[in-house]
Amino acid sequence: MWRNLCSNYNPTFDAFYVRPSLYKEYIRDDAYVGSSWQRTNNISTGMFSDDDIFLTFASHAAATIDDLRRITSVDGWFKHNPGITDLTPLRYTFIKALNTEDMQPLNQLERIAIPVTLTEIGNAAFSHAKYLRYADLQQCNSPELVDSLKNGGLQRIGLTERTLVYVPTQYGLTDEVNVAVGDSTANFKAKTIRLYDGVDYIMPFGISAEKVENTRTLARSEVPYTVCLPYSLDIPEGAIVYRLKNLQSNELVFTETDKTIMEAGQPYLVRSTGDINFNTESQTKLRADNKIWTDQQSVTDYTLRGTFKVIRNREANELGAYVLQSDGKWHAVLTDTDEFRTAYVPAYRCYLLQNRTPGARSISMELDDSTTDIDSIRTIDSDGTERVYDLNGRLINGDARGIVIKNGKKVVMK
Repeated sequence: MWRNLCSNYNPTFDAFYVRPSLYKEYIRDDAYVGSSWQRTNNISTGMFSDDDIFLTFASHAAATIDDLRRITSVDGWFKHNPGITDLTPLRYTFIKALNTEDMQPLNQLERIAIPVTLTEIGNAAFSHAKYLRYADLQQCNSPELVDSLKNGGLQRIGLTERTLVYVPTQYGLTDEVNVAVGDSTANFKAKTIRLYDGVDYIMPFGISAEKVENTRTLARSEVPYTVCLPYSLDIPEGAIVYRLKNLQSNELVFTETDKTIMEAGQPYLVRSTGDINFNTESQTKLRADNKIWTDQQSVTDYTLRGTFKVIRNREANELGAYVLQSDGKWHAVLTDTDEFRTAYVPAYRCYLLQNRTPGARSISMELDDSTTDIDSIRTIDSDGTERVYDLNGRLINGDARGIVIKNGKKVVMK
């Protein structure tokens, strides 16, 4: 019927809005984009990236920024659409209030941005949104609303420490954890950013923090951990840090880094010789996470990537991702049994891609400790004189900097 309509009528509208999940199907079909149309670029998902939010806004005739600007209320919108995860398009609307009753059904909500016109947020409005990781209040132009959110007001509306909240400059720098003050044209500042292990934070803007608390700790283990931090950090004591180096005899080789810091966004393997953490008490710049993966290291046929976001099972499988498991091998993320469907890539970790087909079910690796042979070198003479050596075992005269061998151990000298 649709094809018959196309053959007999040539519409002139600029866009034909479709569900995001069906977008690729439409643009591959000549019936919608072929010569029967006056325009060949008329297929669009509008402002939306998932079906739930598309259907919610489309049911109110909103698909573009201009459409969103005509919205002045969302009363009752979400009762039948509780699966929405992203409400950042609200920033373009002209709504004045977010009532508790309207927001409570959204138990899957992950991110929200408010418009400049908002003057009221109901008590416990977000208390059911346990996955809410990003709340953008920086456009808030109501002095009364800003004042009401200070000193516990964020908790009053249901925003906990596990939500990263961006507030306008008039809010003022605060001791509250995970509250960043500023605007989109300037650096955001925070006193304390706390990254809870396993929590998938959303950080579209960089933040300068006075300190970073990272709840992830690494216990002593011969099998390395994967680590990708959103900030640079001096290599912690007890950590041996590796980068992907090359491929030898179908085995990946990771070599110990000769740098003294772990760089923001870089994927690493970290072997712990004792309990270590990734906290920092110094002024730290946290990098924005504007894409699903950060930096990467590549060798023949393989790529190691870091991620600031959780990559869930199906998405990891579609990427062809391999995750490091307790046997010291990289295993493909599979979806064909309940056991395999539990595999995923947590936030601030790394995953491996095999850049060829067909892919192996597991990939072996070797850790190349460039300093293994000199870890036990004697650095204190019988007369008590302490000597310091570089990573090649050469005696260092004068001030030492970087990773050195001191008292039989690798240490970082500053």
